[in-house]
Amino acid sequence: MQNEIPAILPTHLFDNKEGKESFELKSKNNYRKFLKAYIFIFIFFLIPIYLNYLFLRNCGEFLSTKQIFESQNKVGEFNIYGSSIFNDISELKLYSYKYKKPKIISFGSSRVLQFREQFFSKSFYNMGYTATSIHEALNATAAMLTAHRPQVVLLGIDFWWFNENFQKSDAYDLCSQRAVNKIDPAHLLLPFKWIKDEKITISDYMRLFTLSKTHHIGVGGKLRKSGISADGSCYYTDLVTGHSNNFGDVSFKETADSVAKGTGRFTHGTSFSEIHFQKFLDLLEIFQKNNVKVILFFPPLAPEINKLMKQYDYSYIAELRGKLKKNDVKVYDFTDPNQLLSTNDGEFIDGFHGGDVIYARMLNYIVSREASLKNYVSKDYLEKVICKYAGLAMIPDPRITSEKEVDFLRIGGTKNSN
Repeated sequence: MQNEIPAILPTHLFDNKEGKESFELKSKNNYRKFLKAYIFIFIFFLIPIYLNYLFLRNCGEFLSTKQIFESQNKVGEFNIYGSSIFNDISELKLYSYKYKKPKIISFGSSRVLQFREQFFSKSFYNMGYTATSIHEALNATAAMLTAHRPQVVLLGIDFWWFNENFQKSDAYDLCSQRAVNKIDPAHLLLPFKWIKDEKITISDYMRLFTLSKTHHIGVGGKLRKSGISADGSCYYTDLVTGHSNNFGDVSFKETADSVAKGTGRFTHGTSFSEIHFQKFLDLLEIFQKNNVKVILFFPPLAPEINKLMKQYDYSYIAELRGKLKKNDVKVYDFTDPNQLLSTNDGEFIDGFHGGDVIYARMLNYIVSREASLKNYVSKDYLEKVICKYAGLAMIPDPRITSEKEVDFLRIGGTKNSN
């Protein structure tokens, strides 16, 4: 009884030699099928993922901050950094600022990004995008002054910093640097999504495999020639030349909708933030104690958007202007640019971002009223480009493209970039 095979097992497999061989043969066949299926899955899924990795690596998406800086500052080269994965502009700005040690900077949100080094006669760096709120401005200032003290700061103030209905009192750690971009497995799926969403084509995908040794960094940099340059300013090349397929502010509709609905930066508001205003005064005091001259200005809104905003409740902005005047804080107010300058909607990137020419106009206006700034600014250059490229958003730069600006906002009128 002890040697008896339990009835629940098929006894013929154990007492029949042919049955045993048949079982072993079936097991081998099943193993081969499994192996073939595994290899198929590997080829079908993993190879495309690996190709995406090569694609992103060749585009420079995985370069460290140090490598990006070095690439942008090679003698004789001009490289735009436009990552389609990482939002690491602030880190790059602080790293570049530390090593460049500029005498004059522009400072603020993305609305100061159109100041360019050609505008200046002394070393300049654009610190735009590092201060999208008063809290970020304070953190960025602490980081900057620890590394280097500039002589002059052109500080752009966004009015929504002081809207209690929009700007929250959240701190933001701007100083967290990374040695290298970490590769998230999800990043390796992004090229599939970009193709599906028609942000890139199959042709773009194949072409970018061969562009690893060409100028520019990142998918946006290589493919669109758009992003951040070595001086920290921003180029919207694909947009102004009519090659962008991801832009929604045609005829300022996107910004106008935001104003009408009171959303995002254009949230309607009657409540002025005293807390944020005091922090703003603290920021000015920090610069003053470090012997840094600060020139304040309100960046411009497109004339069409200024007209629209008058129909809605933004009373906190009037209170902000009153507070600045009461505290003897001098500000150049370009919110409605036609109050101080001669411009038009064609000189804008969108409803609340001015282009190169209007920023040249603004700087030219400021320097004509700030004697201490004259030694820092290339006034002859400003006057030349203002005259030659009036009505354009982009001052042509052969280092970027030979293509001409088009009516990308579809607001009518001829764009003459000769």
